[in-house]
Amino acid sequence: MNHANYGPIFCPTGAQRVELPINASVAFKAKGGKFVSKDSTTGYKLAVAADGATTLGVIGWCEVQGDITTPAAITKYSVITDPKAIFEMPIGVAAMTEAECITAMFKTSSIVDTNVAGTSVQSVRKSTTGTGELIIVGYDVDAQTLYVQLNPAQHVLRGV
Repeated sequence: MNHANYGPIFCPTGAQRVELPINASVAFKAKGGKFVSKDSTTGYKLAVAADGATTLGVIGWCEVQGDITTPAAITKYSVITDPKAIFEMPIGVAAMTEAECITAMFKTSSIVDTNVAGTSVQSVRKSTTGTGELIIVGYDVDAQTLYVQLNPAQHVLRGV
């Protein structure tokens, strides 16, 4: 089963959300994740694989629907920052079997970004290696998706 739009599948009542300035011309794809990270300037951007291992950090899930490119100026969007929220994302690169999904449960993984026609499309790394900014909490083998939460151990950035 191929999803038209990935996103939150569970948000606790009163889930933490914050309005964040998303950089100009950020391309979010319906068939990819929408996790954002701090940019080195004054805004936030679509998170890429390396952000989980840096001080940029993965902050939360930008609440946008479908294929959308942000306007030419920095614009504020609602971002789900609650570590209890669960998000559905595609499995990156290679398919996973049921046995592989079961083995991956409750292990950390990371974002995989692919660059297709100049835009990053987020998915979850198949292996449970990488920077560990996500925790795998479920799966759908038929849809080839994983259900993930933010890893609380990496969710809070240190310093000012």
